[in-house]
Amino acid sequence: MADYSYSESGIPGILDEPVEMAEDVHPEILRVTRSYVAAIREEPEPEITALLLQSLPEGCWLDRLEYRVKGPISMARAIEEEVSKPVEGISDEGLSFDEIVLKQACSLGDAVRYSCVVHSIDVFVKKAETLVGNLNSSRDAEVLKVFKIKNFFFDGNRYKGLHLCVKHIPSGIIFEVQMHFSESLEATRRTHEDYEIFRDTTRSDVETVAAQARIVAVYASLSHPPGLSDLENIGGVPVTKKIDRK
Repeated sequence: MADYSYSESGIPGILDEPVEMAEDVHPEILRVTRSYVAAIREEPEPEITALLLQSLPEGCWLDRLEYRVKGPISMARAIEEEVSKPVEGISDEGLSFDEIVLKQACSLGDAVRYSCVVHSIDVFVKKAETLVGNLNSSRDAEVLKVFKIKNFFFDGNRYKGLHLCVKHIPSGIIFEVQMHFSESLEATRRTHEDYEIFRDTTRSDVETVAAQARIVAVYASLSHPPGLSDLENIGGVPVTKKIDRK
């Protein structure tokens, strides 16, 4: 395997989560996710990151690369509710607890994720087409494969972006490239705190509804990339329209 050394490439290291975040996380789930994330960080993440950087069209860049791998605590939180469901039926599936946790972790789809920023909304679709083509090129045909695209750029949504779902074929890891232009990326940052309130199940209905309203208001003023809404495929890859249910 090629050597993708961070010290030589200048790629920033991956940030670790604050230890205090683990206080109310299921310890056995966290034990498994810590092992899983460590394995991803060892490989295949360095290869994925290097190939993605090589595939970026001119005028595009990756934002906040230090967050490209989901932390084990966040991962444990994300899968804790799902893991609790099949645990009772372990004997039916013949899987151990660790295997069930790993199965859920592998199904997340964003254990590895990237934010790709396009310099101008006017060339957003063109750059998306180029990136898909580069990732699916013959050069990397046996390594990376964009198999699905999710378009969140629709009125009323509480999030807007274009997500490329990519498979790293040698490892089977599914990762996301979340495409934005400067204004849509800024909107995700402005709404982050309210998004955390919205998804917090301990919050009251009044708080949740108010947070959602503030999020939607921020995105309501956001322009959509020209020509994107009607596309059924980009670079031959099917596009799924993601519209929030009211």
